[in-house]
Amino acid sequence: MQITSSEYIKKQLALGETIHEHNGVWWIKSSHFVCKPVNPYQIIERDMARPKYIKSFLGYSHLVRDKKTANSYWPKFILTNDKIRNFGFDCISQKRRNIVRKGLKLTEIRKIENIYPLINNIKDVCISTAVRTGRGYPPNYYIQNYEKWKSYICKMFNIGLGEWWGAFYENLLIAYIYVYQIDDTMIIAAAKSHTDYLDKCPNDALIFTFLNHCKQTVECKRIEYGSWSEDNESLNSFKQRFGFERMDLPVYAKYNHFIALAKKLIKRKK
Repeated sequence: MQITSSEYIKKQLALGETIHEHNGVWWIKSSHFVCKPVNPYQIIERDMARPKYIKSFLGYSHLVRDKKTANSYWPKFILTNDKIRNFGFDCISQKRRNIVRKGLKLTEIRKIENIYPLINNIKDVCISTAVRTGRGYPPNYYIQNYEKWKSYICKMFNIGLGEWWGAFYENLLIAYIYVYQIDDTMIIAAAKSHTDYLDKCPNDALIFTFLNHCKQTVECKRIEYGSWSEDNESLNSFKQRFGFERMDLPVYAKYNHFIALAKKLIKRKK
């Protein structure tokens, strides 16, 4: 489901995210006292806009058009428009085709139309992924903060902030992706799977099916599948096998290193 940048901002406000408008740009909290544009692909000329200082005194960052004005970069995995339009079995290796076919045979891939009956399945997938990868929230977060987490997920679903696609094995959700499209850019924001069912190849079947769906969506001209990882070459390789390429997008970042260092020193003393 495609939404405009302004619609995305309204949905973020409805979700209760910490965002604010300044210098004609809507900004969102990315970490403590650090901000970035709500629309991650919004291009802003260097020094033409920044978030409110009180909300970003540790820093902020945004994309710029000209690499000459950048002082950093955003290493993202991107599937370009030509690759989207031509996507299919011919675009992946024979080994990957066999894995995808196995996944498609053993699982059912479909868009999730009702999230409520699947909440506990999603929780189990999140916990399993956290245990396996050691990334994101720790496994006990989903247990200790279950009601808060559940409320947030259901609210995201209800306001139409993106789509959820799942891989089902014997009617059990064993993997899912959460995606959203702002203007012409589709973003795969989350991709998680249950360790006990990895032999069913749900990840391959899920990504392959979703990319084929995007192929039929003329408004989708670019797909982002997360960042390049410095310490997870296996994940990088998985994305590359489906045609995603690392692209270093030019970024202007301004950080208050002195305040950040002082905060670290104070924290250590405590």
